[in-house]
Amino acid sequence: MEEAGERARELRRAGKTIEEIKQELGTRSSRKVAEWLRGEPPNPSIRRRKAKVGAREEARRLRVDGLSYNAIAATLGVAKSSVSVWCQDIVLSEEQKAALMLPVEQAQRKRGATARAARIRRTQLLQEAAAAEIGELADRELFLIGVTLYWAEGSKQKPWSPSGGVTFINSDASVIATFLAWLRLIGITPADLIMRVAIHEHADIDAAHAFWAEVAQVPVDEFRRPTLKRHNPKTVRRNTGEMYVGCLVVEVRRSTDLNRRIAGWWAGLAAAAGRYAGDDPSRVV
Repeated sequence: MEEAGERARELRRAGKTIEEIKQELGTRSSRKVAEWLRGEPPNPSIRRRKAKVGAREEARRLRVDGLSYNAIAATLGVAKSSVSVWCQDIVLSEEQKAALMLPVEQAQRKRGATARAARIRRTQLLQEAAAAEIGELADRELFLIGVTLYWAEGSKQKPWSPSGGVTFINSDASVIATFLAWLRLIGITPADLIMRVAIHEHADIDAAHAFWAEVAQVPVDEFRRPTLKRHNPKTVRRNTGEMYVGCLVVEVRRSTDLNRRIAGWWAGLAAAAGRYAGDDPSRVV
């Protein structure tokens, strides 16, 4: 028996548990083993092993309950990698997976909203600073702007239609206002203008008329009958809702020669720009 007791103490010092010692010595009596080990302090590694076994069991229980690896690791004070190994065979239900994804999706939405807000603010600051750089316009500057604007957006005469007048259409209120200011600059009066709204048939036409009347600073009853665009069910439209007001079409009466003059103005402007660029190849136009 003394030999068995000495062997039990050796095994204890080696970090074996009572169950492991019983198996090693071929005995079923925990009491007998306890007697052999009386006075022998337990190896610290045994406590660690027991703690690890307990942590593993608790981790698996928490995982079955649907907790994430991060939450389990934080709760038990263990490494996430250990939790992953312990629980890798546990399959979560679809409801549990959805519950785990919810905080992730919420965090993603929050980050997205924060990024969008920052982008909007940065855009606003850049635009405000850029607008302040413009200042007041001289008549010549407005004249050149109007020529460029019309050549980009207005109707031009074609070889097969050499008598077309001045017609301008746009959905941007600031563009329309700038064009009308340019017309006043070159001597076109309100009596020379014909205006109408071009809009989809299902839109709020009365609201559109009120909007464009304010932009053009004319009474609503001066507008001609609107041009309605028929709805195409196959087309996915994004210009819908209360903000959609269509386009304003501005025509100048008896303006065939004005259209020709605009073409000449643009030709002169383009030629001057070409000479400007040619003076200094390093200059950015």
